[in-house]
Amino acid sequence: MAVDLNCIKEGIIPTKHCDKNRQNLYSANGSSLEVSHKLHKGYINVQNYSFKNVFIIVKNITNDIILGTRFLSQIYPFYTDNIGVHIQVMGNTISFPFLFPNMQLEISQLQNSLSSEQTTLKLIQKQISYLKEEYSYHRIDE
Repeated sequence: MAVDLNCIKEGIIPTKHCDKNRQNLYSANGSSLEVSHKLHKGYINVQNYSFKNVFIIVKNITNDIILGTRFLSQIYPFYTDNIGVHIQVMGNTISFPFLFPNMQLEISQLQNSLSSEQTTLKLIQKQISYLKEEYSYHRIDE
């Protein structure tokens, strides 16, 4: 699966730096991805730190780069927030921002909305219970 591997969209890295590769790779939805090459010495440089990784060159991915679980295992332990993934290296915080931070905001808003709706449903259920009880008392009075 693509999530296990670090992937780069074909055309970003010149293939003269890569080895031919015909590995089978599938996306999360099960569709086949076309692997053409493998880059054995790819480096992710951020804030004066360099992380060596292996990348698969894929023809038909939508994002330019996908960092998989192999990369996350390399930087473990890490923490996340609405902005991205963060690690501590020698007292310095290194951040890898999410491509779509607004989605995190939308998720938070959705969670708040669901919580509000659940609270409203509980209040309605209490009101229904109260009305049932009142109705039963009314029948007893009759």
